[in-house]
Amino acid sequence: MALTDRAIKTAKIPNDKKQAKLHDMDGLYLLLNASGKYWRWCYTYNNKRKTMAYGTYPAVSLKEAREKNTQAHKLHHDGVDPSQHKKLKKQQAKEKEQLTANTFEAVAMQWYQIQLTRWTEKHAKTINSRLNSHVFPFIGSVPVGQLTRQQVINIIKSVIDKGTIEAAKRIAQICRQVLEYACDSGYINAVPMGNMKSLFPDHVAKPMPAILEPHKIGDLMRRMHGYQGTYIVKMALNLLPYVFLRSTEFRLARWKDIDLDAALWTIPAKDRKQRKSAKENPDNVHLVPLSTQAIKILTELKVFTGHQAHAFPSRSGKAIISENTINKALHNMGFKGKQVGHGFRAMFRTSMIEQGFNEKVLERQLAHVEKNKTIRAYDRAEHMEERTKIMQHWANYLDALRDGATVVSIGRALANKA
Repeated sequence: MALTDRAIKTAKIPNDKKQAKLHDMDGLYLLLNASGKYWRWCYTYNNKRKTMAYGTYPAVSLKEAREKNTQAHKLHHDGVDPSQHKKLKKQQAKEKEQLTANTFEAVAMQWYQIQLTRWTEKHAKTINSRLNSHVFPFIGSVPVGQLTRQQVINIIKSVIDKGTIEAAKRIAQICRQVLEYACDSGYINAVPMGNMKSLFPDHVAKPMPAILEPHKIGDLMRRMHGYQGTYIVKMALNLLPYVFLRSTEFRLARWKDIDLDAALWTIPAKDRKQRKSAKENPDNVHLVPLSTQAIKILTELKVFTGHQAHAFPSRSGKAIISENTINKALHNMGFKGKQVGHGFRAMFRTSMIEQGFNEKVLERQLAHVEKNKTIRAYDRAEHMEERTKIMQHWANYLDALRDGATVVSIGRALANKA
């Protein structure tokens, strides 16, 4: 006899039993026990007795239970195990839900949080900006499992079309790293992009603007010596030619790393261009012998900023001078396109080679990376005596050009003694 909603609602378990069954049509029945009322259907598949579950009453009504039972009977009639079919559908729904939840943006932010421990604050901000400006607006909502190579290519091409080739390369690298993380995390089985080198035009490196002619160097030194801007910038302009450090190394100058008595400035590994290896090799410092001219400038500067951690603090005192401070000052003095802060390195190298100094020693002082790892591990203090003489000669040379005196090179004499 077919069940009715009234019969189901009023049904009770006999006092002498722990459970009871209320039978409906086509083998459907309602199992009653102390915990609730359960829709069931028993069937045989491959000579094995199995039970199909349709849920509980009243969450699943009588009408819904009958519909589920009809569908299960059809599957059984077609040779499909209804219980196995149900498990498969549930698994597919779960996979689809996971696929939709793991969007490129969600996975990228997981990767980003992990990388934060390895990055500088500035680099982290750069990565975050590139993701939010160039990537997320286009593929942020796309599940990583559905992302195509063409979608990534479209992003890279849009950046290339704006003329920012290097930025496009960095963005491609970021996307690849995120997708490699997605692959390693089990979100996808393969990274849907190659190296994409064919997208990028051949890069022609442009040398940093640098003044190399002696009489022009003299004019530059005089102009910087008479700079009328803020005191901190004036001192930075006057010191940089004598030490010719990279921008980050120079701007991050800390008083604790500058020993005026020993005339030595030690650049920590974490501040160097090769700072990625700082954790593995914290002793990979760069030593800068200080000329008497550099010591004089730093001694004067220390009176004003020696109470702070950094030698060149910003106006607020809470940070350091910006990356563009030196270049902007040079620009304002009329040297736009002729000289930048980084250009003092080329000025030093070219001038000293022309004067006959040992190129290997110059490379050490410029902290250019030695390709041989074994040599690199032991050469941080190599040729220090000669490097110290070169740094003093360089400072004297700059002063002589500034003052318009006749310059006499001692480079070849030093080189012959080396």
